[in-house]
Amino acid sequence: MLSILFRMKWPNFRLQRSLMVSQNKFESAKLQKNKSDATKELESCVDQSVHDSINILPHLVAKLKVSLGIASP
Repeated sequence: MLSILFRMKWPNFRLQRSLMVSQNKFESAKLQKNKSDATKELESCVDQSVHDSINILPHLVAKLKVSLGIASP
């Protein structure tokens, strides 16, 4: 059961970590560039983080099904 809980929390942790990296990049870009470039960089980074998380979901579902002994159709 612990393994299942860990697998369910891992994608959330990855998303939070990706968003923290995006925020750090935004803060760095604000110091180096004008604000509109920093905002575009933040939007791009957040968008990539969300897409990466979405792409992980089918793999997570498959692993959870194996862990729970659920047969795929």
